[in-house]
Amino acid sequence: MSIGLKGAGSIIAILFVIGFLAVWNTAVTIPAGEEGVYDYFGNVDQASIPSGFHILNPLGHVTLFSVKTQSFEFQKIEGTLTSEGLTVVPDVSIIYRIQAGAAPGIYRKVSGNYFDTLVTPIFMSTLRDEIKRWTAEDIYTGKASQIQADVQERLQNDSQLLGNGIVVEAVLIRGTVLPAEVTTAIEAKIKESQAVDQMKFSVLKQDQTNKVIISAANAQAQANQILSSSITPNLVNMKIAEAYATNPNVVFVGGGNMLIDGTNLLKNG
Repeated sequence: MSIGLKGAGSIIAILFVIGFLAVWNTAVTIPAGEEGVYDYFGNVDQASIPSGFHILNPLGHVTLFSVKTQSFEFQKIEGTLTSEGLTVVPDVSIIYRIQAGAAPGIYRKVSGNYFDTLVTPIFMSTLRDEIKRWTAEDIYTGKASQIQADVQERLQNDSQLLGNGIVVEAVLIRGTVLPAEVTTAIEAKIKESQAVDQMKFSVLKQDQTNKVIISAANAQAQANQILSSSITPNLVNMKIAEAYATNPNVVFVGGGNMLIDGTNLLKNG
């Protein structure tokens, strides 16, 4: 039984479609910024699958992991206490990524989503531990930046995170809400402290002014004393003679008084 050219062409087309589907079912494309973990009936490849086009056994399963830098916002974190036992509610962002090649290890060792299972509990514990070192007033007056730095440093050196290839790039405390009555009390204390500082400054300034006045008065008294001790009978007579010679309006009254236009210039004795 012979097959015509048309029939042969149809068979070739069918075989081509079958071959294409077979290849398609074994092909996997890993997007840029991600890597794949290949699981063949529980046997997980040690090496991750890099981004790009790959032909794999269709009986296996590929799980994708992002190796891009990502961020997550923890909003209104409850159950966070200060050193004196007051409740504060921080909002914090964490910026993180997994190292290239770390996905297979995370897939084998960490159950579920690795961020929820591993990163979140460690972060929460560290944050609460650091906040508990400070008072509410410390946090209100600027220690949040120190808490942020300390949490970030501890997470970046955490053995569990590093052991699983998880890198914390930054921790950012966006804000911390304190109880309203605590905020009011802290603000009143700050204003009182500022008023005391202003009073101390005013007292110090007045003290410096008084010292300047006293110093000037002492200098003037010393100058007057020097001038007084320098006036002798001979000096008076000389000034009288000079006045007679240069000013016809000078009138010598007597007793050492010399007047110029009715004004006492010198008094002898």
